[in-house]
Amino acid sequence: MTKKINLNSKYLGLSIKCFLNFQNYGNINSLFSKYFINLFIFYIILKKYLLLIQNNFFSFIELFISNNFLKLNINLSHTNLFKLKIFINILSKLEKILILNFSLLKLKTLVYFEKKNFFSIIFVKNYINYLILKMNYFPKKIFNFLIILFKTMLNKQKISFSNKGTKIIKLNGIKIQLKGRYDLTKNSMSKILLFKYGKINSVSLNKKIEFLNKVIYTKLGKSSFKIWFFYTFYKG
Repeated sequence: MTKKINLNSKYLGLSIKCFLNFQNYGNINSLFSKYFINLFIFYIILKKYLLLIQNNFFSFIELFISNNFLKLNINLSHTNLFKLKIFINILSKLEKILILNFSLLKLKTLVYFEKKNFFSIIFVKNYINYLILKMNYFPKKIFNFLIILFKTMLNKQKISFSNKGTKIIKLNGIKIQLKGRYDLTKNSMSKILLFKYGKINSVSLNKKIEFLNKVIYTKLGKSSFKIWFFYTFYKG
């Protein structure tokens, strides 16, 4: 009797065998292994150089090979200008190492700055919505919460993006105004609460002002928050 052969399993086995067996034509395998080892050494040197600055200075480092380029993606999480100068010197040294060991590759470095939404206009707006919708706070209590938050953020730095590029700005002053029916009183007239903290002079050209106008509706009536953030361009 003839023996039946399962063709599907036969060809599947052959395909898997070919997939698992690494094909070696001439010295390509040895050349690739040397290339990969050198690339790995370069990556170790890169990490050791960068760790000399500070562990928390970089969020992540990625290394890619694309055509004739060695692509290096670095994400910076801090805005210390002194450390940035050290970082630029490190990149120039690494480029010399790359030229000596990889004559066919060029280093293409992309540096990214992290921009977090913490203490931004978007964050403050969402924080007010959270206190109203989730915590059921009245406007006056939200006003007091914002004062506590903003006092801790004075003199903090962040990265600002403009048409002229990225710049570091420092928070110098805050002004908050609450207007409307925000308290449980018999008086139906709207009232105003005002809070100022830090330097709120806006005459200098070295200043930047961010403004937020948030209107909220509660059981007490209509209220509005107006918040001014006074920044100066950091030069240190």
